[in-house]
Amino acid sequence: MEDRYAFYPSHRLGLIFNALLIVFLIAAGTWSLWQASNAAIGPLFLLYLLPGCLALVGVPILGYRAYALWRAAYMVEPGGIRLRWGLREEDIPMDAILWVRPWQELGPDIPLPFLHWPGALLGTRRLPDGTWLEYLAASPHGLVAIGLQGRIFGISPAAPEDFLQTCNRLAEFASLASISARSAYPSFLLSRIWAERLARLQLLSGLVLAVLLLVAVSLAIPSRQFVSLGPAPVASPVEGVSAVQLLLLPVINGFFYLSQLLLGIYFFRREAERVLAHLAWGSSVLSGFIFLAALFFILRAG
Repeated sequence: MEDRYAFYPSHRLGLIFNALLIVFLIAAGTWSLWQASNAAIGPLFLLYLLPGCLALVGVPILGYRAYALWRAAYMVEPGGIRLRWGLREEDIPMDAILWVRPWQELGPDIPLPFLHWPGALLGTRRLPDGTWLEYLAASPHGLVAIGLQGRIFGISPAAPEDFLQTCNRLAEFASLASISARSAYPSFLLSRIWAERLARLQLLSGLVLAVLLLVAVSLAIPSRQFVSLGPAPVASPVEGVSAVQLLLLPVINGFFYLSQLLLGIYFFRREAERVLAHLAWGSSVLSGFIFLAALFFILRAG
């Protein structure tokens, strides 16, 4: 008998959906920044800037959701069940499992997470009897429920019948090799990162520089109406643009800081790749200095 059986959620629909949304947000953000760079001062500039801000937040979230779905797995072994979904991990000893059954047996009124989309049926809900229900699934179709004391997990293996049969078959071996109970959340990894002095210094430095850039731009805009973005080929200043467009600098820098933050978190998970994590976070600090220097030269030229 094999020691472990691996089951996976259906990936295709969720990955395609998240990829399309990411492409759409990147295209919309790029378009909005381009339009904002050519817009005059006023409400229209802020309106053009809005899609860029949405992309700044949405692209990293969707990227993590796609990564979590790609990495998701439900592993069954004689000692228990191991659930993996991105940075969320749960090891359940077989003797702690009360039952494993099809979702339909729970009844028709089981609530779904408040916010979900294809490939990301994630979140917790509390049932009327006080039981906590946690979803680690890609779709509301073909769900399987794992019941513990005061807790239920909802998962979506692509082959739910095979998953149920495997769990029932291996349950009789629970007393032979029970795994240790373990819960790991993304917040645990963030705590480990924060506990490391170099990582904490890099993250705080990048954040402080991003805030300083935003404050400097906010103070510079009221004092001038136009700024020059550089010399023309004949060494004469190009036509000035609205000073409000300086807000593009902290927006672009903020996107770079956030993307490098998430990339560093990804690399930090493994001891051998932590150098790459520090390089990512260090590059966000470097970009903060570069954008501040760019702002200084723009204001000096104007």
